[in-house]
Amino acid sequence: MPKIGLRILKTSLAVFICLLIDAILKYFSLKNTFFVELESYYSPFFAGIATVYCLHQNKSNSIKQAKIRAIGSIMGGFFGVLVVLFSLLFKQIDITNFISYTIFSLGIIPLIYITVLTKQTSSTFVTCLTYLSVTVGNHNDLNLVCFALSRITCTLIGLGISLLINNLHFKRHTNNNVLFVVNLDSLEMNGYVEYKLNTLIKRGCNITLLTTRTAATINNVIKNIDFKIPLLVCHAHATYNVSTSTYENTETIKLDTRKKLDNFLDEKKINRFTHVIIDDILHIYHKDLQNEMEMIYYNKRKKTYFKNYINGRAPKNKEILFYLILGDMTLLNKVINFIMNTDLKNELTYSIKWLEDGFYSMRIFAKDKNNILKLKNNLGKVDVLYLSEDNSLLFDDEYFDSRIKVKNYNEIIKVIEKVFYSKKDFSKVIKDNNHISRIK
Repeated sequence: MPKIGLRILKTSLAVFICLLIDAILKYFSLKNTFFVELESYYSPFFAGIATVYCLHQNKSNSIKQAKIRAIGSIMGGFFGVLVVLFSLLFKQIDITNFISYTIFSLGIIPLIYITVLTKQTSSTFVTCLTYLSVTVGNHNDLNLVCFALSRITCTLIGLGISLLINNLHFKRHTNNNVLFVVNLDSLEMNGYVEYKLNTLIKRGCNITLLTTRTAATINNVIKNIDFKIPLLVCHAHATYNVSTSTYENTETIKLDTRKKLDNFLDEKKINRFTHVIIDDILHIYHKDLQNEMEMIYYNKRKKTYFKNYINGRAPKNKEILFYLILGDMTLLNKVINFIMNTDLKNELTYSIKWLEDGFYSMRIFAKDKNNILKLKNNLGKVDVLYLSEDNSLLFDDEYFDSRIKVKNYNEIIKVIEKVFYSKKDFSKVIKDNNHISRIK
């Protein structure tokens, strides 16, 4: 069974405060007539509803919902008063309330239109709800204006309580001596994952993402997450600072190595997408497209932001981040044999991924992958835990202290929380969890 979360407990506490205010007013009304009048104006029902409506998992959503509720209550309340006052002009002849009900119904039209004109359409439901409570609701023996003010005031009180409670942070023990490296290609990003990651990062959790993709292709995926630590992109051959949109460290293919590989590829007339970082923009150089997969790849990515496709060869004085070759295994084996049978095997590494219809992608990188170690050193004395759904993407053991194969993104979050909030030493946590493989 799922655990009772902090949001549920906060909601219960906020509602309790709304009810407690009513109890306090009732208690003092027994001793002072001023509180009798004040107690008649306060409705724990409306305050409690506003509290439950507004209290969300994170501060930004709570503020957004509080704004919607506040604007809607104010607009609907005051407009309802005006419409009711107008309907009273027909009180003498409106024996069955038919005229009043017609006026109240027609009043919905300008009310909704006002929300459109003021660009507050998200408040339409709350606006109409408050309007109807003022026009046709039970006024609890209050006059019209007093009820409307009571309705608005109680809503604002509830919203204030929910925002106050939502800003309470309960101190928990945190383990800041672990760097969590999460394989982005195993992570299904959604609102739940974004909320959980942002909460962990805000509390000081060291989280970075590792991906074979470029920063340009993941920007839209991670746009709602406030990463503090640079991300490991391009199979960890580059680190990318999300807050500044810049590449910080790159492990590139050196000029001498590049020249040897380029000469071979030109000789065999093998097309490639050559990735070079210039002024923090990824430039991809290529010649005329040679097969269907190259055309699909190019057409799908040519309009991506932070990336620039150029028909031609990369400048000769630029080191290469990586090469991408698309083709069948016959073609790729030619490249593999060349690398493995020359001194390039000491300088280059590669990864191959099946695409479709007999096509594969081959990425060629520099052999060094020191960016993980650099991140680790920058954070001081930390243990590195790698979380992935695919063991084939695990690097050499020297880069990580422990690793875990997870089933889905829910398990990734659970493991991070279990380790991060544990009061035990990292090695003890690993020992207690057999499904986590200890490397060192």
